[in-house]
Formats: sequence, C-alpha cells, structure tokens
Amino acid sequence: IQNLNPRELKAITKETNIEFTMHMPDDADLGSFYDSVRQGYVQLFSETLDWAKEAGIELLNLHIIEGGKMTLPDKKYDQYSDEFTGNFTKSIETLSRKAQENKVFLAIENSSNFGKKYIQKTLDKALTYPNIKLTWDTGHDAVSNFTDKEYLLANKDHIAHMHLHDAIGNKDHQVLYQGELDINE
Repeated sequence: IQNLNPRELKAITKETNIEFTMHMPDDADLGSFYDSVRQGYVQLFSETLDWAKEAGIELLNLHIIEGGKMTLPDKKYDQYSDEFTGNFTKSIETLSRKAQENKVFLAIENSSNFGKKYIQKTLDKALTYPNIKLTWDTGHDAVSNFTDKEYLLANKDHIAHMHLHDAIGNKDHQVLYQGELDINE
C-alpha cells in the first residue's frame, strides 16, 4: 500500500470504470498463536482498510492459514484448533468493525482447506460478523479435489468474490479453457 497512491488508483477506476480489489499477503496469519505477530497482521489489515477506503476499493481478499499443528510420522494433530479459532475470530471481530466503518468487505478465500472441520468452525464464526464474506478460488478448489466446494455451496450467500482460473493436476492459476476444469460449469 505504501507503493501505490490510492488517489491514483481511484482516478483509474473513475476513468476506466474498472473496479479493483486488494489481495492481502498469503501468509498473513490472523490466527497466529503469537500475540505480537497477530497484532502486526491486524495493524497491516487496518492500515490497508484505510488505504482501500481512500482508493475506492470495496473488497480485501485474504487467506485463512491452517494454524499450528503437531506432525508425527503417521498423522497430524490439530490439537490447538480451538485456540486458533479464538485468535482468528478475535482478529476478525476487530477488523470487521473497521471494514464496516470504511464500507469495505473482507473476503476469506478458500486455500484448499475449507474441507477441514476446524477451518469450517472458524469460518462459521467469522461469517457472523458484518462485512465478512467468502472468495471462491476455482483453481484452489480443484487442486484440493473439490473439498472446498461443499462448504462454499453451503454458504453461497456469503460468496462475494471469485478467482476464476483453470487447473491442471495440482497446478492452479492456469489459463481459462487450457486446463482440466469445466469452466462453464
């Protein structure tokens, strides 16, 4: 945000009628177990919400990181999922107020993890706050063998944004109609 003058972006929108969104850093972890890290991300989002308001941007896109896991040779444990959910929800509560004041939506993008129960539980809580929505990324959904799709369709009224691209095997962000997805569907 420090490298793009919001007034210039707003002027481009006015001149071309093209609307812009802002994609937050993929690694921004609003559920981090480290308070200082989480607060740093909340501050970044807060500053970006102010910037977006000035730029005339109405949607910030973000990912939901899966949180801390304990990995053993035969499985992974999500034993800290409740703490993650609490941290993420606390961050979203703060940012939701700011988003509502600035008339901006925060849209949480599927990252091949919406099929996980604790992520769904976290999303269910987040979606109760004003100005919190979902982004459906078709390529991420495809590389997860469409495990995100069920949750997204069950919450279709919350979908505010889409990243439409093709996928080939486990490679997303492919050119439309040059991969394996039925784009028209």
